[in-house]
Amino acid sequence: MSLPDLVGWWADTRGSEYVLHLDTPNSLSVTTRRPDGGSRHTKGLITQDASGAILWSTHFVARRTSVDGIEWMRLDGTSCRPFVWKRNPRRFAPPSGTTESWCQQNTWVGRREDDVYLSKALSTLLRHLAVKVGIAIRPDGFCFVSDVLRAEVMLGASVEDVERVVRLSDKQRFEVRTEDGELLIRARQGHSMPEVRDDQLLRRLKVDDDDLPEVCVHCTFKKHLRSILCVGLLAGGTRGSRNHVHFVPYEPGWQGRTDLAIYLHLLVAVADGVPFFISSNDVILSPGVNGVISAGYIYRIRDLETNMDLPLDEIQHGSGSGPRDVDLAQLTIDERLERVLGAYGQTTVTHLRSGVVLTLHAHRAPRDLERF
Repeated sequence: MSLPDLVGWWADTRGSEYVLHLDTPNSLSVTTRRPDGGSRHTKGLITQDASGAILWSTHFVARRTSVDGIEWMRLDGTSCRPFVWKRNPRRFAPPSGTTESWCQQNTWVGRREDDVYLSKALSTLLRHLAVKVGIAIRPDGFCFVSDVLRAEVMLGASVEDVERVVRLSDKQRFEVRTEDGELLIRARQGHSMPEVRDDQLLRRLKVDDDDLPEVCVHCTFKKHLRSILCVGLLAGGTRGSRNHVHFVPYEPGWQGRTDLAIYLHLLVAVADGVPFFISSNDVILSPGVNGVISAGYIYRIRDLETNMDLPLDEIQHGSGSGPRDVDLAQLTIDERLERVLGAYGQTTVTHLRSGVVLTLHAHRAPRDLERF
């Protein structure tokens, strides 16, 4: 049993429903809908460890009971009966033999929850999993839609479903085009697969570009600020889940998703040779230098909740070793992560990135050091 096997809809014996989405090759997010109408979405809740065991947080492990059944067992081996799941047979494609009027009457087409699921499935396939599941992907990120639709996680979606999700995507995450009569699709940014090349997918920014963005902002959380100032911005964070650090070329507002805006001297960084690119939906991306963008390029930090600037000099001087007292490009991944852990009061790293488990001592790192 693998994580892709679990993608889709499930129900338990208490009447709750669960929608599982692939977040990364190694984790699933879960949307839970309770019988009382309440719901909750949690990222990275289900993971698969090196032994192949599928875990719900740190409390339960999955055991297959049938083709369409799972029992979640406590890690101590005792059964937890309310967590017996049965596969909900719902798919994107309506039952065979149904008419268009039936679909409209039953609101099958265009259901928001279906579109959210499909958007997440497309993002995961096109950014992270295409090669792993056997979908051919070009250096410019394009895949044949016909290949994508055959992936198990697409749950019977049609070309029309895909085109609708692409058209309605709030951030214009996807791009479609037709070549020689074949429909292709790609994610505009956010890839982790080395098969996708920056110079084929994105446009590199240059100092003399007439349209070089005047604003370059990375949005994150306050809890990561000390480590960012100490270590710099890491492409993909400590998880290495993406190839780039992401920025926006405009002044962000507070929407409850992140609470801190970090402003970068883009012109100076580009002039120094740090590679920066821009996607067709206006996201600025950089792989950094050896995976790091130095904190020395940060010139402003704004609290998005209060819309107040933070005193950058005081923060730097009060955070121990500052960003300019070490050549970050010369640090190994081990040393960078030790500095991250030091910023959080941690003491030890036993295994590092890329196959990689962090063992943290002294204190638990917040959400396993969520990516910056």
